[in-house]
Amino acid sequence: MSIEETPAVLSYGKNSVDSTNWDFYIRAIADNAMDLKIKLSLVKDRIVYID
Repeated sequence: MSIEETPAVLSYGKNSVDSTNWDFYIRAIADNAMDLKIKLSLVKDRIVYID
């Protein structure tokens, strides 16, 4: 994910928030979600359903 694709939150409420922290957290969440998706797909594709 490039920096252009990543949403940056510049402020939260009335507090000034460093956008690099938000950028880091959003990237970490996106990466973890992608890892989970890959792992679940590997497991799901190997399950054989027996009637």
